Amino acid sequence: MGARVRRMGIVLSGLLLGGCGDVVAHRPPHETGVFCRPDRVASVEPIVLPATAPELPSDRAVGPGLFEYHSDAGIKIMVTERGEFYSIGVTPQPRHPTGDGIEISPDGRWLLRRESPHLFSYSIRDLASSEVLAVSDAYFHGWSPDSKWALFQPVLDEGPSRYVMLSLIDGSRVQSRYQPVEGEPVVAVLPDGRVITTEANAAGRMAWKQVKIVNLYEATVSAMPLTELVAAIKPGERSEAFFVSGDKPIMWLWLGQQSPDALSIIPTAMIAVDLGTGRVLVRHDITAQREGPIGVWAEDLITVKQTGTTMRLSVLDAETGRKRPFCYLSGQYDVDFRRDAGSVQG
Repeated sequence: MGARVRRMGIVLSGLLLGGCGDVVAHRPPHETGVFCRPDRVASVEPIVLPATAPELPSDRAVGPGLFEYHSDAGIKIMVTERGEFYSIGVTPQPRHPTGDGIEISPDGRWLLRRESPHLFSYSIRDLASSEVLAVSDAYFHGWSPDSKWALFQPVLDEGPSRYVMLSLIDGSRVQSRYQPVEGEPVVAVLPDGRVITTEANAAGRMAWKQVKIVNLYEATVSAMPLTELVAAIKPGERSEAFFVSGDKPIMWLWLGQQSPDALSIIPTAMIAVDLGTGRVLVRHDITAQREGPIGVWAEDLITVKQTGTTMRLSVLDAETGRKRPFCYLSGQYDVDFRRDAGSVQG
């Protein structure tokens, strides 16, 4: 599950296609291309993404994806790790404060669709068999990294409910033993199935009082030390998005400050912190307002910066803090990077 960065007047987007020495912008959208990955050398030639693509096949899983984007035609398109393009629904998706209501599991097999933009009801379709699972009156929190289950939380009139893990193997539902408290959102699902929760203040922003790593099956909780993290956050900064590594216990935070007119958020920094020790690994101060994160690759952060009509994607190293460009995009797209273990906007 990737994170889209669209914040009160700020639109930061990106892609991961093209280059590596060969420009593939003019390939038909159904053909496999060579895409520019964060672990390869960048092509300086900007890439143009297609506005349309074949619809997701109903008879087979499409496999893991690198990213998804909304084209100029308003179509949401998935790009697989094989370089194939598939449209997720053939009609433009309505925009909604909580997203477009369409999610694909990390392995590319399951398609979740919110049945109404204002109701918490979902259908989950198996792209390999067309089997459909239904969930109603619940919040969707994300997929397990191995795509074996989906995490939901039933909607109750009073107080938070226990999480429910929906098995994508046999359709069974298991209620967690852990009882969440009020104002404790799930920040991310870790690769081992645990979840990260944090205490939120009245405005829904991270209060930095406690970050908990919760085993939903055993109801065991461990707290991340916050001394270094609190010290690394400057006065007035607040968290705008969270990204968790799929390879190491590292969490990235995107920080910002409210603009003087209170109409937008001004990005200020990106911080990497070790979830086990609480040690701050990197603080990268943002010097351009049109720069922000869109996901992770291994433990490193993927960032995008808009300059004129070109978008530049870079890798921000979690150990050294160095930033290296790896891809350029002509235009501006709303894009989710998919190679992360799980993320959610704060």
